[in-house]
Amino acid sequence: MQVEIWSDVVCPWCYLGKRRFEHRLLQLAGARQHQSDLLERLYRAHFTEQVSIFDHETLAGLAADAGLDPDEAAKVLAGEEYGPAVDADEAMASQLGVTGVPFFVFHRRYGISGAQPAAAIVQVLDRAWADASPA
Repeated sequence: MQVEIWSDVVCPWCYLGKRRFEHRLLQLAGARQHQSDLLERLYRAHFTEQVSIFDHETLAGLAADAGLDPDEAAKVLAGEEYGPAVDADEAMASQLGVTGVPFFVFHRRYGISGAQPAAAIVQVLDRAWADASPA
């Protein structure tokens, strides 16, 4: 069963719930197999180190910390590369009914919005698992 968590790097609940802020730099990181590393670095910089993640120079440095080439990161930030991938992610989020973050998607069929108690997430997981598993 596929579980997706749609989030944002400046949402404190997303820091707890994690993964997938849609951004061109994260698309680059995904193409280079460093998306999780970059996302974690952005969260840590913003939430624990109080580093602004809103300027290109800082973002390129954080990308380098996560294993990306800082010059390539700066180029992506200055241009429109990966823009269509971000647009596709936004369209998918709309199709899934994402209106806020974090948003959890189970088996591309069930969604639950916001920071939820573990019991609520388990209930949706159980239902999605039952639907995905043959009887």
